[in-house]
Amino acid sequence: MPPSQDREASQMFLVRRLSEHNRGHTKSTRQKGIWEVVYTEEYNEYLECCRREKQIKSYKGGNGFKKLFVRG
Repeated sequence: MPPSQDREASQMFLVRRLSEHNRGHTKSTRQKGIWEVVYTEEYNEYLECCRREKQIKSYKGGNGFKKLFVRG
């Protein structure tokens, strides 16, 4: 699949998952209110993306997580 199609598929996946969260289809986020995307990153390799996602999820709201939003 060409890179542009990969990017489009990833964006559609993001939109679908966000919609599922907001409609209450995801048990772990059902009672948490409305969700919105506030941060994204792009990767060329799926495995690299999965590793980064795991790393971010390990932050659990600590200083590492907060640093994602500080640029400069």
